[in-house]
Amino acid sequence: IACSLRFHPERAMSERPVPGPWLPLPSKAADRPAGEERVRLLVVEDDDRLRQVYAAVFIEQGYLVEQAVGGADAVRKLASRKHHVVVLDLQMPEVGGFDVLRVLRAEGIGAKAVVVSGEATFDAARKALRLGAFDFVQKGPGTDELVSSVGRAVEQSHPEHMRQALQARLEQSDDVARFLLH
Repeated sequence: IACSLRFHPERAMSERPVPGPWLPLPSKAADRPAGEERVRLLVVEDDDRLRQVYAAVFIEQGYLVEQAVGGADAVRKLASRKHHVVVLDLQMPEVGGFDVLRVLRAEGIGAKAVVVSGEATFDAARKALRLGAFDFVQKGPGTDELVSSVGRAVEQSHPEHMRQALQARLEQSDDVARFLLH
């Protein structure tokens, strides 16, 4: 499975071990304004390797990621903790993605669901969207489309977070400009 993780030269030159599936990626807590709530994602995928790839990608993006190995596990985690966005596989044994979408709707859980499926038929996408999914993304070799879709979902579900993140980026670019000009 191809993954579009970005190379960070400053990490390559550091003394720290290289992050990988065996080691959690570093938190970007220092990059956030004080008091800012981290966006919490729930990645629901029955394929262990793919779930770990998705989790690593979103941790690298600065999200707080929790993983669920299937639909039943997802329902338990959604009931016990608030999540802003759910990355949801459709085809899972026992409790599938459509079932999880029904629970999100019936229980009034406000998380935006981004459905990821290898079954990229019009009927599957239409059904997912009718059940309340925010977006439908076809599984493929990269993660760019998924990352983009989750970003849009975060913008809608967590606008204050996005405002603070943009403010922090503006302040950082102002600092860089001042440094370069002086």
